[in-house]
Amino acid sequence: MTAEILDHDTLAELRMLQTPKRPTFLADVVGTFVDNSSTQLESLKGAVQSGNDEEIRSIAHSIKGSSRSVGAVVVTELAARLETESADAATAGATTEQLANALAEAHKALLEAAAR
Repeated sequence: MTAEILDHDTLAELRMLQTPKRPTFLADVVGTFVDNSSTQLESLKGAVQSGNDEEIRSIAHSIKGSSRSVGAVVVTELAARLETESADAATAGATTEQLANALAEAHKALLEAAAR
């Protein structure tokens, strides 16, 4: 992908929320995002396969919001696209595959960023 995977300003803002009382804040947020988005992706694949555009829109909207909050830029863009093209099964399927790849990259980059 040519676009930046992560918004480093968003990550910096999340890092600033870490305190001595919450030293693992970023790692906790990233871990929750990775777990939840993995589950959502599986649900999304099922919704695409069954052609349930209402569920596709709902899951894509949720992924869009959570990915934006952790700075996963490409994931946010693809989820937004999927949210608007959910009725077109062929396009939704292709976008879901792109989203799956982008999520894998974002997960890796976020986990690396949280470990620093």
